[in-house]
Amino acid sequence: MTRMPVAERRQALVDATIRVIVRDGVAAATTRAVAAEAQMPLASLHYAFGSRDALLRAVAEEVTGAELSAARDGLLLLDEGDGQTPIAELMLVGVDRFVDLLVEHPERELALAELTVHARRTGMDDLLDHVHTVYQSAAEANLVHAAAQAHVRWTVPVAEVAEQLVMLLDGLTWSWIGGRDEGTARRNGRFAAQALARLAEPVDHPARAAADPR
Repeated sequence: MTRMPVAERRQALVDATIRVIVRDGVAAATTRAVAAEAQMPLASLHYAFGSRDALLRAVAEEVTGAELSAARDGLLLLDEGDGQTPIAELMLVGVDRFVDLLVEHPERELALAELTVHARRTGMDDLLDHVHTVYQSAAEANLVHAAAQAHVRWTVPVAEVAEQLVMLLDGLTWSWIGGRDEGTARRNGRFAAQALARLAEPVDHPARAAADPR
């Protein structure tokens, strides 16, 4: 096999793991099976990741990272405007980019879903905690950015809004996996965006003035 940089080797192994999980399930994604799928020696896998758990964590990071980057990039595209895009529209842009990934790469979402169930069944709490932390922190960052763009404030702690966003996207994902209906996914995304937008108010809202007389 042609020698490749470690970063490329890691990516090839993550992609191979996703294919094995989608085709045969998480239990079948042994280090030997993944190495064979990637057409690499087993030693190359252990050199790149060290353990199967590290490899599975990398799969989770790959999928969640792609989702969150898509949502962030969608918001950044609107930075070129006048900074007064309604918060509901900003939220919808982020959610739509999330749905785009569901439609374009359903195998990745299926792999993450199977991995999540497997982690719960086998007591891999550290992996579940990691995925939740990644989603939660990135959701908070995107919500803060969106609020600044729309000139609004969240009327409840942003951490709570982020929890609701993660919950709604989880539901949207499982619905998509079950039915693969893009129209339904788009409608559900619109509902999620509009529902969360109701938790925001303009920065010059009377309630803000009462709470902060400055």
